[in-house]
This record gives sequence, C-alpha cells and structure tokens, in this order.
Amino acid sequence: KYFGVDLSPFYLESAREHLQQALCAQRRIGHRWGMAMSFEGLAYVAASACEYERAARLIGALHTLWNKVGTKLHTFMKASHDRCVACVTRELGEVQFRSNFQRGAEMPLGEVLAYALGEAEAASLNRAGSPAHCLSRREMDVARLVADGSTNREIAAALRVEEGTVKTHIEHILNKLGVASRAQIA
Repeated sequence: KYFGVDLSPFYLESAREHLQQALCAQRRIGHRWGMAMSFEGLAYVAASACEYERAARLIGALHTLWNKVGTKLHTFMKASHDRCVACVTRELGEVQFRSNFQRGAEMPLGEVLAYALGEAEAASLNRAGSPAHCLSRREMDVARLVADGSTNREIAAALRVEEGTVKTHIEHILNKLGVASRAQIA
C-alpha cells in the first residue's frame, strides 16, 4: 500500500531498485542532496511495503542528512513526507516510531547507506572479500538462484519475470561484481 493505496509488489521492488541504483551513484560522487532525496523515496517504499521500522529509521537518517546538507525537504514533497511519517507513526505507535527514528538519526552516513542499500547481503555474496557492491534486492534474488544452479528459464519462473529480464539482471550482476561467468557469481 502507498499510504492506503494498494500497490503491486512489482512496483515497490522496481521503485526500490531504482532508488538504490540512484543512491549508489550519489554515494560515488558524494551528492548528499541526492542521497537525501533517495532516502526519502526509500522511506516511502518501506512504508508502502509495511516495513515500518525500516521506514522510521530512514526518516531519522533523512532528518540528520538534511541538517548536514543545510537545507530542508522541498515544499512540493512536504505533504507526502508528512503522510509517510503519520502512517509509520500510526502503525508503530509513537514510542516505537521515535525509537527507530532516533536509531536512524544517529547512524553514521556510511552505515545508513549500507542499510539503505542492503549491502550486508551483497557482501555475503562476495566471497573474495572486496568491498560490497550495489546489488539490488532483485539482483540478490537472481544471484542466489544462479548460485543454486538454476537456468535463466527456471529463475524467470521462480521470480515470475520474463527470461530477458533475468538475462539483464545477470549482466548487471556480472558488471557490478566485476566477474565474467555465472560460476564466479556462485
């Protein structure tokens, strides 16, 4: 749900993937304003997916980042932001919302970036021990199935996507991990 409107899990996952890809690029160039905008979007996605604690932490991190950037959320986004905060507060309760908000607000930027990107999962795939890469959740799902020996057709059936989409995800995974074969993904 997007604050009361049903959304397909496909749209939520797609939005999360695109926001995480943007966040990876913003991190590389140090674009804090862009990171804040991506955190905002990821908080909306988390709230829409009923991941309320995650949303509250991202809202807290967002609050801290806006203060560091030296600006505030644009007025055109204020109503959506306030609806998200109200939704998450209603679902968690004031005490739990504040607790998670505070945890997010106190996270160092590097830690909140890793949290927003799900990089703990990506690091577990990367057995070479090099820095974590920006694999989206969907890419992580594909990589796990590749590691299990699934074919593109089997992965497509398991994830309910087209085979061409699986091929594209595998190409992205290979590029992001800097490897050349499915065996190296595994």
